[in-house]
Formats: sequence, C-alpha cells, structure tokens
Amino acid sequence: MKFVTVDDDPVFLEIMEGTLRNLGFDEIVSALSADQALNVATSGAFSPDCFLVDIQMPGKNGIDLVRELRAIETYRQTPIVMVTRMSDKAYIDDAFTAGATDYVTKPLDNIEFRSRIGMVQRLHDERKRSAMLLEQRGLDADGQFAADFSAPVLIPEMDNCVDFLALENYLLTLGRSRTVGYAAVSFNITNARFFHQACDYSVFLEMLADVSHAIFHNIKSHQFLLSYVGNGNIVVLLDNAGEVDTTELQYSLNHTLMEYESAYTMDRLPVPQVRAGRIMRSGVFSIGRPTSILYRALADVAPDAAHAANAGRLVA
Repeated sequence: MKFVTVDDDPVFLEIMEGTLRNLGFDEIVSALSADQALNVATSGAFSPDCFLVDIQMPGKNGIDLVRELRAIETYRQTPIVMVTRMSDKAYIDDAFTAGATDYVTKPLDNIEFRSRIGMVQRLHDERKRSAMLLEQRGLDADGQFAADFSAPVLIPEMDNCVDFLALENYLLTLGRSRTVGYAAVSFNITNARFFHQACDYSVFLEMLADVSHAIFHNIKSHQFLLSYVGNGNIVVLLDNAGEVDTTELQYSLNHTLMEYESAYTMDRLPVPQVRAGRIMRSGVFSIGRPTSILYRALADVAPDAAHAANAGRLVA
C-alpha cells in the first residue's frame, strides 16, 4: 500500500513514517500542508491508497483537505484516516461528515494504530478484489461497472453520505458516553431489485440518489449521516432524533418521491417505493458497542443486511 502522511509537524511525520515502515510499508510520501498533499495526489507521479491527515494546520486545515480529496473521482472511496490531537465532538463530526474513514487521536498508541492500519489494509485489499471482479464482468451500456445488488455503494452527489465502515468508526470514535441520545433508522427500497435488474447501473444509482435526497428533505432538521448498505437498504444515523414518527416519515418520503413521477413515467419506470423501519435508540443503559443501533435498525427492515454488516462484509 502507498501512503500520504499530512502534518505540519516534521517530527510527527517522521514518527508516522517510522511506524508505517515498522508495519512493513515503505511507499510513503510526507506532506507538510494540505496543498502539498493535494499536489502529490493530483500530480500522477504517486497514487496513494491511503491518506493519514492532521486537522489543525496553517492555511487549509485537514477537514478541508478531506472535502477536496472526496471531490476528486479517483479518491472518492480512498481510505482517509484523521490523525490529530483534536478529540472534541465537533471536530469528529466535521471530519466524518467531510468523508473521513477513521479517526485516531495523538499521541499514537502503537497497538491501536496497528489495528487501524490493519483495517485500512483489509479494506484496500477487498476493494481491489471487487474492482477486479467488476472488470471481468464488464461495463454496462453507459460505460459504468455494474456492482452486485448486494454491494454497498457511495451515492453520487449526496451530502452526508458515507460508507458503512466510516459510519461504524464514527460511533466507535465517539464512544458509548457521547452517543447517548443517538438513533438509527433504516429504509428499504421495496422495488430496488427491479431497478438493478431492468435498468442500466447508472439509472440504478440515480434512483438511489433520488431516494437519498427525499430522505434528506424529510430529516434535514436533524444532524445525520447516511449509508447505502446494499440490497436496497439505507441506514441513517441521527444525532438527538427527538420524537420521530416513522409511519409519518414513510408517508412523507413516498409523497416526496411522487414528485419525480413524470420523470420515471417518461422512462417507463415505476416510482421508487420506500418502507421505513422503527427508530432504534442508544440510551444510558444500552448494552453492547455503540454500533449496535445500526445493526438493530437494519434488522428491523432487512435481517440479512444486518447479518452481513455484523459479519464485516460490507465493503464496496
């Protein structure tokens, strides 16, 4: 794997580089600023598989760098791990909303850092295998690789959309005490399989984007992160959800989607139909890891999706 490490402290860059080399990685480029990192990423001379990014740096900060990297097609799903002294919830929220994959606080704990880099390595290897399978399968009519129906995808041009691994890491970074009051709800697109089987993959992605924007329209008063986990299922993590009536939410979502009816009818397609699960909450006396509310929410609309997520197979 190839790494770009980004920090304005040259001493800490040496520490990170030494730690990575001890783990067996020797293709490492260090950058003292966000702009330097962007130059490396876009020069074509070095193609990083992972970015390790500090937050507080002179000029452009690390969170701005994450946003800019995610806007580049090549790096839409490249692992980005924040390595920072900033442990306040506001920084963690901003980092994951911008597109961070994981979050590690300084000073580095060697055991924890080894574990996080191991996770990045597994993610990289799995995505590489998936890409090879897609290449073997070939392109659809629009020149896009068509992923399996069960595969999670990052929904294009959707704010607050993250992959499922990042959603889990966000909750684990906050920990049990700081996720009290959080809630999760899942949505199943009941006719998603039809779109996947009957349409070009680009149309399937457009349908996912329409449903995601409808969800955004109906929950925009809340702070949230959203992830498409495959099989027509979307899970949403809400910060302090308050009283949310999911029956009313389901009605509102489908009503919003009917606004697209003319466009779907023109293409001789049905309007997406969405079923909402129940709200699953994290309380003071909740048992298990903070991520358990995600699995509970998924199990409420799609038990198989929850099982796949819990088994760690949700890698795009």
